[in-house]
Amino acid sequence: MFNRVLRRILINYAISKASSKPAPDRIPLSGIERLVGRDYYVLWFGTDEDKRRFLFRRKIFGGVSGLSFPEDSNEGEDANLTSEELLTRNITIEQYYRQSQFEYQGVLEFFVYNFFRVYKVVHLKAQISQALFIRGSLALKDRSQLLRFIADETLNDRNYRTSAIDIITEIYSIRAWSHPQRERVQHYYELMLQSLVSSGDLTEHDRSFRLTPKALQTIHDESEEQTRHEDNKRLQRRLVWLTLALVFVGLLDITVRIFSGP
Repeated sequence: MFNRVLRRILINYAISKASSKPAPDRIPLSGIERLVGRDYYVLWFGTDEDKRRFLFRRKIFGGVSGLSFPEDSNEGEDANLTSEELLTRNITIEQYYRQSQFEYQGVLEFFVYNFFRVYKVVHLKAQISQALFIRGSLALKDRSQLLRFIADETLNDRNYRTSAIDIITEIYSIRAWSHPQRERVQHYYELMLQSLVSSGDLTEHDRSFRLTPKALQTIHDESEEQTRHEDNKRLQRRLVWLTLALVFVGLLDITVRIFSGP
């Protein structure tokens, strides 16, 4: 009984928030001037199979009014849900606050984040992180590292295809597109992908790149070369220590001869 009452209170809180700050039909997803003006909610009621079945529009007497989306359809139909029906539905709440976007799979999490303004703290942390990210440099993958990255992704998904834009997003995340070096980095990876095409390690079709079987041989050969290089470095270090040891022994022998006298 208590859980039911608590759930009703939390649902009413979510409905009140969504009613006070409804989202526009077209939510801006780019453009800093438009993003900083975002402060609204999208409220969905659904089922375990489809969490976005009913889109809330407004509160009415005895329930809510909105759009119902039939299965396998993107066309919403006007419909209502009673207060009792709301208690049995899953709730998904999307919150758009300035450059940040939150999705809550339940009213309790939504209540905590909004009542205690946790979302503002998360947003501020993200902005600080982004500011530090922009001030730094984007570490570029060299040719070998890029080929290995594409090979790993292909092993996870045999149909994996990529592009310079996809590479940047996958390596640095979406925030890389607000970095001042983004154009330079994009040009770098475009040239690098073309280089891998020229060597036969990738194929290109309609600006989309895919791994070839030859790439695995290239990676194997590079691994062998790296191993030989590391072995040579270890051998050189051993020779240096051996030389130093021989010098030390020689100096020690000379010192003993000097102080032992004729």
